[in-house]
Amino acid sequence: MRLIPRATGVALTLTALVAASPRVAAAPIVAAHASRATADRHDPLAPPRAVAASLPAADGGPAGSARVAVDPVGGRLCVTSTGVRPGPVGALTGLVLSADVPNARWQLAGADALADGQPRCSAFAPLQARDLLAHPETYSLIVTGSGPDGPDGLPAVGDLTRGTLAAAAPAARPFPVGTRTDVVTDTSRGTPGRGRVRGHPGRRLQVSYYYPGVSAGAGAPADPEGPFPLVLFAHGYDSTPQDYDRTLRAWAAAGYVVAAPLFPGSGRGLPGPATEADLTQQPADLRVVLDAAQGHTLDGSWLAGVADVTRVAVAGHSDGGSTAAAAGLLAGYTDRRYDAVIVMAGARFAGRLAARPLPLLVLSGDRDEYNSQRTFADVLAAGRGTRAWVQAVGGSHEGPFTAPSRQADVLRALEVDFLDRSLLGLDTRVAERVHAAAPSLTRLRAGAF
Repeated sequence: MRLIPRATGVALTLTALVAASPRVAAAPIVAAHASRATADRHDPLAPPRAVAASLPAADGGPAGSARVAVDPVGGRLCVTSTGVRPGPVGALTGLVLSADVPNARWQLAGADALADGQPRCSAFAPLQARDLLAHPETYSLIVTGSGPDGPDGLPAVGDLTRGTLAAAAPAARPFPVGTRTDVVTDTSRGTPGRGRVRGHPGRRLQVSYYYPGVSAGAGAPADPEGPFPLVLFAHGYDSTPQDYDRTLRAWAAAGYVVAAPLFPGSGRGLPGPATEADLTQQPADLRVVLDAAQGHTLDGSWLAGVADVTRVAVAGHSDGGSTAAAAGLLAGYTDRRYDAVIVMAGARFAGRLAARPLPLLVLSGDRDEYNSQRTFADVLAAGRGTRAWVQAVGGSHEGPFTAPSRQADVLRALEVDFLDRSLLGLDTRVAERVHAAAPSLTRLRAGAF
């Protein structure tokens, strides 16, 4: 199975189901108290956030698989099964998680979920969820059901087979990329006027999602090896998220969920001409999109088990880069849920710097026709964590971030390296790779990782 390093989830492969079992009384479904210490979610030495297990073949039962996505912050488990069927005689009754504590069992799904392969989500104590991630070897996933009738003519009911959980291998990249659109509304703030089009109360954000899929295309099912870290992307002035399609697809193919809103003021294609008068509202738009994504991961929608809202980066280009810089670096705009910042050809808003240091990557063309190189140096100076400024040699304001070119490909690989290090704790040695891969296309102007 393919699992992203430190992604929050549990996976189990069922290589066979027992066709018949002795009649065993099913244990009651009760909760147990967690007692072990937990790992910090940003500690690169913490246990992996994804584990897997397999069951030995038995009685020729058909193979199947099941996955449990774990949210250790919100306290939730979402199980999805594929191809899980009973043996030649008998029926399945459900899927159960069991710990090594007596009578510690949790019903995760019933027979209907095993049959249709749709995710089933249920509440789970956050402390217990963290214990599951830290000590997977003390937990088992059990398929329950019935076998042939016993001597008394009654069906034998109980545990058919089980598998012990263990750490999983990293995922293979690239993933196929799925896309979806959603609408997020905010009634607390208004929409600005655009030329002769008058403003009005409330804000409507059309959000474009790019995510790792089982297959490529609009509405494709998400890859079951999630949840995947989330990147909030802010487009530039008079543009749309689709103008950055190559970049957003590259991030999703690398194992990230990207949520990119169309801003009601600066977005292209809305009634009236685009305006920059609303720019300072855009960091709050990103926060509203994150709020919505966080809610969706808990309400059983398609994002449940797909987006990991405990690992979040903000990124943007041009005015969107300024939006990302404000969201990640300034006290009046930032959110403690953000973990990293990517600023592409963006400037700094005025304001007090946030106290919390975040990893910062500044990217620019060294021949930017709109913003001076001093502007980008000011953005870098606002960072209080690890930081670097990389220039695209001969690059303009937009070309390195939107055009199809080898230089743009190098920058996208650099962005993925930065996300891997900042959100997954992987030591990818970003600066060395920049120089080794394309010394004539990019330049490390300042900073280091």
